[in-house]
Amino acid sequence: MVSVLYPALLLWYIEIHSLIFGRPAGINNIPETYLFALWIVFGLFFPFMLYCTKHITEVRSDGIYVRLVPLNLSSKKIPLHVVEDCKIKVYDPLTGKESDVSQFSKKKLARL
Repeated sequence: MVSVLYPALLLWYIEIHSLIFGRPAGINNIPETYLFALWIVFGLFFPFMLYCTKHITEVRSDGIYVRLVPLNLSSKKIPLHVVEDCKIKVYDPLTGKESDVSQFSKKKLARL
């Protein structure tokens, strides 16, 4: 969210500062048409896309369907036979190691 909202807030500030109050935003001024285009893309479009984006996961009898709305027009199917062959692993970002769920549970219980 920070990667979308920080440029949006910065461009809103620059847009209000330069176009409404008539003061330039810095030493090397950007032409107003470019500033307006940047404001449309980064100040309006990206925050709107962040607000409207949804990740949908559906479990059906023939598989798992994953979709990112509105970027994907159709769902991606993951067949159940692929999911049945998978092993669950736990990743520890501090050590950078992967371990099985049973080993992770033993380590967690040992700490308690």
